[in-house]
Parts: sequence; C-alpha cells; structure tokens
Amino acid sequence: MRKITARDQILNTFGFALLLGYLTLSAMGCRIGNRVASTPSADPLTGYYGTEPQALKFCVGGEAAKCVTSRVSEVPSLVARHLTSPVAFIVENFSTGEAVLTAYNGEKSAIPVWIDSDNRSLFYINSFSPQSLWRSSACNTHLFLEETGELVSGESMSVPNSTRKTLGRVTLKITLTYSLEDTIAGACHDTLTAMSQCYNDVTRCGGADAAQNLSFQLDVKNLLGPYITSQALSPADISKISSFAYEVEYR
Repeated sequence: MRKITARDQILNTFGFALLLGYLTLSAMGCRIGNRVASTPSADPLTGYYGTEPQALKFCVGGEAAKCVTSRVSEVPSLVARHLTSPVAFIVENFSTGEAVLTAYNGEKSAIPVWIDSDNRSLFYINSFSPQSLWRSSACNTHLFLEETGELVSGESMSVPNSTRKTLGRVTLKITLTYSLEDTIAGACHDTLTAMSQCYNDVTRCGGADAAQNLSFQLDVKNLLGPYITSQALSPADISKISSFAYEVEYR
C-alpha cells in the first residue's frame, strides 16, 4: 500500500478542483533556470507554512505616474484570499518544480509558483492573454505576474482546525502589473475617461437602467478602488494612466 503523504492529505482536504484554478491561466508561465530532480517516494515539501503580509505598494504609470505604500490590510483579495496564515504549499510535479500556494482552509483556486532544484527558491513569471478593459472591446489590459521568494524550514505553528503543524515559513514578493493597449487609436483614453465619470457619478455609467449603472460602477471600483484609496491615483486622473500595478511582500 502506498504511503499517504502530506500532499495527499492536503488535496483530500481541498478537493482536486483547486488544481484547476491557478489564477485561471497558469499553464502559460515562463520557466526560468533548470531543475533536474528525481521524484522522491514521499514529498518532503508539501505542507503548511506560516506567512504574513509585510509591505504593500500601489503604482500607476503614464502622465499621472506615482507609487505609494499602503497598509497591508489593503492587499487585494486576488492575493489575500490565497496567502492566508498558514498557507498550503502543494508540489504538483517534483521533477519540474511546478507547485501552488493556496489558503489553508480550502480556497478552490490557487496561486501558481515554481520551486527550484535547491528545494528552497520560489519564482514565477507569466504574461496572461489580453482582456478587454471594462466595457471596451477596443482597449485591452495585459496582466503580468512575477513572484520571487523561498521556503524557510524550521519554525512550527499549529494549523487551525487541524492536528498538523507548519513546516516553516514562506517568503514571497508578488508583483501584478496591468498595462493598457489600444486596439483602436485613442480607445483606452476614451474608456478611462468614461470610467472616471462613472466612478464619480453612477448616473453617468452608461447603463440601460439604475441596476446596470450600479453594476458598471462596481466594476470600476473593484478594479481601481484600491489605487484611489491608497492615493496612488485620483478619480480625476484615471484617464491619464497607461498602467497600474501592486507589489506585496510576505514573510
């Protein structure tokens, strides 16, 4: 009978569905360096690790270029909902170093990451397929994701609602950058101008009725609200940006 590993126990807790999430497009990531490693009979790395957000920075590019530091309580949910404390680190393919990070309590998606042949260094680079910005089919956003960090063995803490202990800590710096690109000249400026108007006045969101206007405004606030709250961007300057990004460090 095959020995039940830590990886098996975590997968049984979360369900196989989490392996299909990975920010939806992880298979497009670019590999750096070379990993040559045989798969051990028992995965020594999969398990739970402590980690906490330590620093957060929001930046915008273009005429309104600016970077500001912000409270770590403002880490966007795309990252925060996965990097809980503790966080689950799951090796998918020990030979290639493919792995994921996900919430200890069963989030059904995960952040992709690679672990190098030293079984310590973490990294990831991915350029995702362009997506339409807000309601425009003529202005695209390109998302670029970069991660660097490491697994640090040693420190042990209890995992909530479990008899398991953490194997150490995860340090990770994550940078997500959204760059804008016209498919029709001037489209992004026009779209951003409309988004600025909608952010300030729900009746100017261009919807068919009040409910749709509110939905359009919520989309704008979900996307750009963290940059405005942190004062990296003002609603009046939305039309002047060419990119927006945030960087968060965990230790």
